[in-house]
Amino acid sequence: MGLLIPEDRTSIWTNNSASRLNNPCLKALDYQYNKGLPRPPSREMDRGIVVEDMGVAKIYQKDFQEAGEQKLQQLIAERPERSEHLEWYKEQWPRWIAGVETYRTDFDLWPRDPVQRKVALSIEGTTPTLVGFIDLLVDQGGEPVIVDIKSKGQLSWGVPQTWRRQLTIYSLAIKADMKLDFIPQAQIHMISVGKTPGSRVIDVEITADDISDLIDRTSVMQFSIDNDYWPRNTNSDKCSERWCSFYGRCWSDHLIPLDRSLEKFS
Repeated sequence: MGLLIPEDRTSIWTNNSASRLNNPCLKALDYQYNKGLPRPPSREMDRGIVVEDMGVAKIYQKDFQEAGEQKLQQLIAERPERSEHLEWYKEQWPRWIAGVETYRTDFDLWPRDPVQRKVALSIEGTTPTLVGFIDLLVDQGGEPVIVDIKSKGQLSWGVPQTWRRQLTIYSLAIKADMKLDFIPQAQIHMISVGKTPGSRVIDVEITADDISDLIDRTSVMQFSIDNDYWPRNTNSDKCSERWCSFYGRCWSDHLIPLDRSLEKFS
């Protein structure tokens, strides 16, 4: 991943910029990509990566348990600090298996490049293109359907705006790439890896509101790049030690001593 530096403030869009666009805090992006601070991997993110690999292995009728073990070993080899969570992984492992066992795979994959398909989307007003990777591309009666695999502690029907935004990017990118005269449908394939295993498919129709939200979000990001403006978002539910790797650093950087703070008021 390239760093965002004054000479080239566009690299924040590169690689998996589709998911990066969903970060609710611009200051977190500043720490990671501008300042180059390492972001420790989170257990929940690792769970999502492993469960997704297990689900794909099941689609191809492979040993999904073995696929999950190999993926987890690969993640630990890439970042040895993940070994600190080894006991948690072992404790959670039976739930991951139970969840994936419920995942129905009675659908047809798109005939070309259906897994982790790389896509790019240009949006007027932003300098480079958005780049992302689609989990699955499904063939539904000859039409492409975008699928994002999500793992959760328990099943729900809710689709957060961040998920919708990601699906919007993928749907519009496929529309442009395949020169379609319609916006492809999208789906969330949700796998529960909590106490009660299960899975479900949630259909997501990309609407005018979703597209307007994407345009707005990319405009905000472009403004930040152009003006080197990266405010923190303390209203986000991710603004905590559990969810943000930079929480302690951010709190320290923004704390103003009380006497200096009071001088600003009259």
